[in-house]
Amino acid sequence: MASVRRGTISNTASSDGEVCAVCGGGADAGAFVDCDACDVRVHQGCYGVVGAPPRRWFCDPCQSGRRGSRAAHADPKCGLCGTHSGGLKRVGRKGWAHVCCVL
Repeated sequence: MASVRRGTISNTASSDGEVCAVCGGGADAGAFVDCDACDVRVHQGCYGVVGAPPRRWFCDPCQSGRRGSRAAHADPKCGLCGTHSGGLKRVGRKGWAHVCCVL
């Protein structure tokens, strides 16, 4: 597996074909960023990460959990497809949705 530090970007996909949790594309589609808490891997552009990510980067559900909003993060699922993992973004005050489901 290619070495990708969490919270940093990388243009290298792993040898086992890791892909973006939003678009399903590989390294040829853009730089990856990995969540420090749940390890979700997304392209910066697909997830809306502008500029260089902080040293420790967290996806929206994990960031929400870090702010003390445990109920919202306990087991977030997409309000459109019902899946519990992947590139989820907050929708409204309490809901979550995959970026690809919203498109």
